[in-house]
Amino acid sequence: MLDTHSPMNDNFRRDREVADVSLLDPTSPNAFEAGEFLVIDTSRKLARIGVTSVPSVLQIFTPRGDYSAQAIGKLAVIELSEYEASTDMYADGGGGFVMGQGLTAKQITVDAVTRSGLTQAATGEFVVAHVTDLPANNAGKIKFKRISPYVAP
Repeated sequence: MLDTHSPMNDNFRRDREVADVSLLDPTSPNAFEAGEFLVIDTSRKLARIGVTSVPSVLQIFTPRGDYSAQAIGKLAVIELSEYEASTDMYADGGGGFVMGQGLTAKQITVDAVTRSGLTQAATGEFVVAHVTDLPANNAGKIKFKRISPYVAP
């Protein structure tokens, strides 16, 4: 799930084709979820991220089960950085989260399903967001500020 805290009219949302349209079916156990981060693959379609962090990620804005997404085979994604939101698409990579901590987007597991989401950025990984509120204080979701990517020192 994705909750936005910044006005979305100031950001750029765009419908993009997905590489695997079966993941638009809301009855699929591993269907795309709002709040996940995706990449554009070599066929110029949206796909989940692998185990390695990448600098260019797009967050899904379309809610699971959206009929228009299923009909056109596309998801709305947020294509700009510099917004604040909360998502349940995250995994603790160890040690817990702290305010201001750098986050990367890569393959994670949420409720036993492989997804693309946020986790702590390790040295040399791409930082795409910073923690602005902890899950314990935010109904179980991590609140973050999306930023232009940089490599974690």
